[in-house]
Amino acid sequence: MDKEEIGSLCERILLDLDNIFRKDIKILEFDLIDVRESKCNKSPVIFVNNCLALEKWCVPHIYQFANEKLLSTKYLNRIDLDVLNQWTRIVLLINPDYSTAWNLRRKILIRSKEYLADLEFSELVLERKPKCASVFNYREWIFNYFRQSFLTDPELAENLVANELRVTLKASDKYPRNYYAWSHRSWLLLIFLKNFSFEFLIDKIIEDLRTTTEWLQKHISDYSCFQYRQHLFNFVHSLHNRNNRINHRNNVNHKTINNHNDGQCDFESSNTAKFSSENDFLKSLDRFASNTNHSQSNSHLNCSLRKFEQSFFDEFILLDSLWKFYPDQECLYLHRRYILKLALKWFPERLDTLEKQEFEFNEKILKGLILNRPKEVWLNEMINRYRSFLKHHLNNSSFECQDF
Repeated sequence: MDKEEIGSLCERILLDLDNIFRKDIKILEFDLIDVRESKCNKSPVIFVNNCLALEKWCVPHIYQFANEKLLSTKYLNRIDLDVLNQWTRIVLLINPDYSTAWNLRRKILIRSKEYLADLEFSELVLERKPKCASVFNYREWIFNYFRQSFLTDPELAENLVANELRVTLKASDKYPRNYYAWSHRSWLLLIFLKNFSFEFLIDKIIEDLRTTTEWLQKHISDYSCFQYRQHLFNFVHSLHNRNNRINHRNNVNHKTINNHNDGQCDFESSNTAKFSSENDFLKSLDRFASNTNHSQSNSHLNCSLRKFEQSFFDEFILLDSLWKFYPDQECLYLHRRYILKLALKWFPERLDTLEKQEFEFNEKILKGLILNRPKEVWLNEMINRYRSFLKHHLNNSSFECQDF
């Protein structure tokens, strides 16, 4: 094809795609597909059962065409938003890591204000490239930039965050150990913190622990999920400690609170600062604490904290159930060590109970594994490492390592 024919083809592709996106339907998937032979008299855009595809033979032509248009764009205000939207859309569907195109979409969105449509579009991009950091960064930017727009409607805000949790879990399904998806999910906690009550936040985290438990049982080797759960436990514990400190300062000296609210914080947030900024985290919590009527909310808060404490100790029950089916998964040993270490640090009064629990775990599960699978060196090595950990932290000689 000559240059004029290619240009005509590309314009037709952009028009066909635009007609599909203008329909009031949700596009479920996008992909590039191989075809045995190209048919230049037929559109390479395929749309069946709400799934969109583009024939691969036309990708070099349409990508070069749209990219040249974008790079030659000097005066954005003089270009029709719909045209610019078409160019960036096709470029990002093909190459989601193209930062220039995402930046142009930011400028489009600032003018159009149609952030809900762009959340849908970026979700479609994730269907093909679920581990694309640029997409998650763009979605975070939308939440930050248009925060005031959707926070006037609490129901919409809650639905948006719930949808975001669904999107991250789906991306993690499609791409194992999806660091960007789990980090984005952690960042969402900051959204909750800024706009909802403390007890509501804890209840949502408990709900998220249940949701990720179901996901974890199907993806046992994905340590990213274990790490995310550790983050949730640390997050709530840090919130609780922070809230207690502010309450104490309120009771002791009102002047201390005034000095404290200048943003100079001495709080160490452990693993809680995996969001965009630790300062944002601390300032949000300060605003929450200063605006909360603690005398009215304490009963609800204490109830939520008791539920969360139970969820924390249920983690041992979950691990016991998983061990029966996946005894050779190192992530189970590492996660149990982490949770036990937190339990010993946060609940020192439960030392005897924890020691009894781990003794039963050693007797009922670990010893049985050694007896049934004595020749599996790696399994026995993991068991010995865990026993060594127990002996060191519980100061109990019952957890002696064995030589094989």
